[in-house]
Amino acid sequence: MLGRMEDRRETSPPPRYRWPWFLLAALILAVVLAVVWMSVAVKRLRAQRDFSQSSVVQTATKDLLAGFRDVLQGGDAEAGRKIFVDRPEANCAKCHKVGGQGSDTGPALDGIGTRRSREFILEAILYPNLHVSTNYETVILFLNNGSGLSGMLGRETETNLVVKTGDEGPVTVSKADIKIRQKGMSPMPEGLGTLLPKKDLQDLMEYVGSLK
Repeated sequence: MLGRMEDRRETSPPPRYRWPWFLLAALILAVVLAVVWMSVAVKRLRAQRDFSQSSVVQTATKDLLAGFRDVLQGGDAEAGRKIFVDRPEANCAKCHKVGGQGSDTGPALDGIGTRRSREFILEAILYPNLHVSTNYETVILFLNNGSGLSGMLGRETETNLVVKTGDEGPVTVSKADIKIRQKGMSPMPEGLGTLLPKKDLQDLMEYVGSLK
């Protein structure tokens, strides 16, 4: 009998060690606090990034319009209309249509004064390649056969591009034949801020901004 009891003591499993409840609670609390801290840190980093990006955009906008903010208001709309239609330096009517008159090379400007701020309109006048409408993007294509093609992008599918060229009209190009594709410049002239006197630029701005 004594031998059997000794065998049982030898084969019985050792007692399990149990962590004190206060140590377990402290460990769980530490994990929760670490997760909360990481969440707060990530939110702060995102907020700082968004603030920095916003500051860069605002600073860039202010720099772009520096020296031209006095032309945003106070011009003569009728004088601006004549500049829009007749002045070769501006040549606006060659690309844009207002009230059914003008060209479809660029977007129609009816209602632009309602859809866009005057700051946006002035940026588009001074820096036409800054805000190019997707529907009026120009492209430059270098083809596998050594030839090239440029014009306004008319339509794009998975396999083809339709390019509106000045000489040949709309041309359909297979994407498989394209070696290099580059985004072209806006047909609107750069440097209008130096080509037009400030008073004329102010009048043009008043006319375009008044198109409701």
